[in-house]
Amino acid sequence: MISQENIDRIESYLLGELSPERETTLMNDADQDPALATELDRRETAHRTLDFMIAENLKSQLMSLEQEDSKVVQMPRRRKLYPLAIAASLAILVGAFFVLFPGQTSGDYSAQYYTMPDLTLRGDQAQQMPELISEAATDINNQNYQAALTKLAQADTLTGYEIVVRYYEGHALYLDGDYVAARQAFADVAAGKDMRFVEDAQWYRLLSCVEVENTCGEELEALMAVPQHPYHNRATEIAKKLK
Repeated sequence: MISQENIDRIESYLLGELSPERETTLMNDADQDPALATELDRRETAHRTLDFMIAENLKSQLMSLEQEDSKVVQMPRRRKLYPLAIAASLAILVGAFFVLFPGQTSGDYSAQYYTMPDLTLRGDQAQQMPELISEAATDINNQNYQAALTKLAQADTLTGYEIVVRYYEGHALYLDGDYVAARQAFADVAAGKDMRFVEDAQWYRLLSCVEVENTCGEELEALMAVPQHPYHNRATEIAKKLK
């Protein structure tokens, strides 16, 4: 799964916005990460194709307008039609996007935004992680999600760790594809009002939601209603894409 950070790096590279040092780092990372290299190639091809299609369409439109103007001198009409040519090119751009990136659904959007958090205990519990929770975190990092869920179910009885266990369960469920259960797990964590986890839980609850539906009004409201929320801007981006 490609992180949003890497997608941003790729797009900045393709737009010529990376420094030489960061560009070199990106190339080195792509050499070591096949998934990153594939995404880089895919987006580079998409950019080139879109540039070509827009240029060719705009050229065709302008040539057509020039031919019309050579027959009938009517400057006001010409000025109105040039924006239409540009609009047609933008339509080509939008259409090409869905050809080059087919099947964009709400779930695809959340895949762009999900990143694995650092699964370590926070605050006063940081130095005393119970063995079951520690092993479950290792299982999640190793993509052994069912094993992690089994251990977390056993750890659920540990007094004082209920929120932590539920938070870890949310990530194991999400990564295992059980988005409905993950959504509920993160909702439980958010409702617990534990300041160490509540903002993260609200964000991951939204990502779980958009995997299964296209509205998610309650989840979006929790993030967008608070401009200072660390995930406010990303939630706003998702809201625009879901319209």
